[in-house]
Amino acid sequence: MVTEDQIRAALRTQWHLPPDECAPLSASERARTWLVSAGGERYVAKLVPEAGREQLQVSLAVAEHLDRIGFAVGGPVWSVDGMLAVPVPVGDTTGVLALLKYVPGHPLDGDSPVDQLWWGDLLGAVHRGLSGFSHPKLIRLRPLNPDLPHLSLEPWLRPAVAGATAGLVRLTVTDQLTYGVVHGDPRPGSFRIDPDTGRTGVVGWDSVAVGLLMFDVANAVAYAGGPDRAVELLDGYRSNGPLPAGEIEVALPVVLRCRWARRADRFARRIAESPGDAEQAWLGLHEARDALAALAEA
Repeated sequence: MVTEDQIRAALRTQWHLPPDECAPLSASERARTWLVSAGGERYVAKLVPEAGREQLQVSLAVAEHLDRIGFAVGGPVWSVDGMLAVPVPVGDTTGVLALLKYVPGHPLDGDSPVDQLWWGDLLGAVHRGLSGFSHPKLIRLRPLNPDLPHLSLEPWLRPAVAGATAGLVRLTVTDQLTYGVVHGDPRPGSFRIDPDTGRTGVVGWDSVAVGLLMFDVANAVAYAGGPDRAVELLDGYRSNGPLPAGEIEVALPVVLRCRWARRADRFARRIAESPGDAEQAWLGLHEARDALAALAEA
């Protein structure tokens, strides 16, 4: 377990930044963050396990690119040695620490029509901003495999994943779909608006990957409550995003089904790997089941 004193020491030595405050923000298996105040500025210190180094480096490169062209994305601050992230001791192992610019504001409200317009508009702008971006460690979204053993967890699971996968294959054979760099988890909480300036920003680049841009759109639509409740979100995206309206219309039902199938696959895998600590995973799995059933009836 890393201590606040270790984070403060790393900031002083690696960034020459003596913090006035260093308060915990969030903690998960994937990352821990602290809100840092120093010299009248605010930052976010982010620590990931050594196993997450490559994905952290990719997310920092994406954020730096977008920051450079004018987006508020929590771009990285280079260390005094010219590094985006530095190793720090974490108990008997090593973690990787990055320092990010703080993005002010409050999360968007996914139920608000006005916030949905900002949400869709910024997602579309980010997709345009990442057009042509590449990085050697940028991964592709993992395709679903309906034959994996954890999909035997419940009778509906394997057929649902297989059906969603087949639908996407048919779509990609018959239609020209747009690939690019996707945020990976464009939930409304990752999008911020600063009430003092009216500027919107987006954070949370941990799941950035290469895939169909429609995966981001479908993810956002699902977070908004489905297509019927995401009208303004889609309008905002159409106004500023790179996808033609025809592609959105044709692909959304198919990719939305795949989105829920991917979540079902992830939660089933989590249950199979840690059956004794899976209460939330069961809830997520059954949410995905119900969403897939509703899409099949639509």
